[in-house]
Amino acid sequence: MPAGHRLARGTAIRLTELASESWVEGFPDSSQTLTDACLRAGFRPRVEFAMRQWPAKQGFVAAGLGLALVPLLAAGTTQPGIVLVPLHPDDAPTRIVHAATWRGLARPAPAMAFLRCLEAAARALTAQARRD
Repeated sequence: MPAGHRLARGTAIRLTELASESWVEGFPDSSQTLTDACLRAGFRPRVEFAMRQWPAKQGFVAAGLGLALVPLLAAGTTQPGIVLVPLHPDDAPTRIVHAATWRGLARPAPAMAFLRCLEAAARALTAQARRD
């Protein structure tokens, strides 16, 4: 959210506190992640702006034109003027990452090493989110 937002100093906020807010999203019809999380909280998000480029999306948020969900993976890349406030754990959407390999073929060592790195990163992010 923009640094001057009324909830920018919060610790963990509920999505219901954001029900009247404008949102900046990456798709014109909204992200399914955002929509699903808001519907679970009892409202449909009002997406005012849609753009696919992450820097542009952040620029709109920093300018106070709306809010955006920021995945934990991207939390270290936010622009000045943006404050990251975590959602309450009951409201925080989760991301499922799938990895596919060819059935019946031996899995190459580099692919298996990459999968182990993905699993380790997911565990580390989960642990970090629980600490925050």
